[in-house]
Amino acid sequence: MTKNFPESARSSNKNLFELLEKRRSIRSFRTDPVPSEKVDVIIAAGQHAPSGANRRSWLIRTITDNAVKRVIREKCQIGDQAWHEKADKKLQQWLKAKHITPDKPFLTDAPVLIAVFGDTRAPYWLESVWICIGYMVLAAVDRGLGTVIYTPGDKSFINGILNVPEHYELQAVLPIGYPLIEPQGNPKKQTDMEYLALKEEKSIVAEEKLTLEKSEPTSYSSIDNILSPICACGCGKKIISLSSRRKYIQGHSKFGVNGLHKVLKSPPLCKCGCGQPTEWDWDRMTWKKYIDSHIGLKEL
Repeated sequence: MTKNFPESARSSNKNLFELLEKRRSIRSFRTDPVPSEKVDVIIAAGQHAPSGANRRSWLIRTITDNAVKRVIREKCQIGDQAWHEKADKKLQQWLKAKHITPDKPFLTDAPVLIAVFGDTRAPYWLESVWICIGYMVLAAVDRGLGTVIYTPGDKSFINGILNVPEHYELQAVLPIGYPLIEPQGNPKKQTDMEYLALKEEKSIVAEEKLTLEKSEPTSYSSIDNILSPICACGCGKKIISLSSRRKYIQGHSKFGVNGLHKVLKSPPLCKCGCGQPTEWDWDRMTWKKYIDSHIGLKEL
């Protein structure tokens, strides 16, 4: 595959930051065929990646034959089943809560698979290959396609199937196709409406504080504690936030100096009635009602 971009690659008008914002992991694909020109652009993008000692220590194989894709899927699912069974309980619970199973339908649903190998003899081969993969993922988005970076639990079989020398090690399989459902924006990204609502909330809180200060100046400290509460993690610092409902300083986590270890000592019990302690939700900074693996047993 030449390192030069095909002429069809010149038509895109998206900039880098638009591509970064639009990229999502896609696991469900339409059956529409992907033009070979688009696949060529994706691979050419990978060839432009920097590499250790300029060795370009990757080997790229494209798979479009349905029979070969079926074999790859069957082998991958067997390996992933074993990997899931060996995973520790916490990881198993997380996988179950996220509906991640050993079943990999995207390996046969996607019209094209791109297998990316690394030459283990080359300097910095691992870092080089993953930069190459990143370039290809963004190129797929640029072409209006979707993909997900998938690494099988057992990679030992694939060199023989694709006739790849043993000193090359598989790093990822990229299923390439048109997304079945248009990917949504980042759910954690603050929208304009949310920003305006928080801004209005901040204004109301400030007005309430000013009114209370004027009417009861002697009780300022108690008012301040209500409107600027102390972080619940026990660090003693006041919360500064657009939201009056926040209980913890932004950024505090179990890995921080002022983490939440103190409040994690007495977890409530799972609401399903199993008697086991529930878990802390780091995204919402609150206790979960149910253990992740028990979601679905009871209505939340």
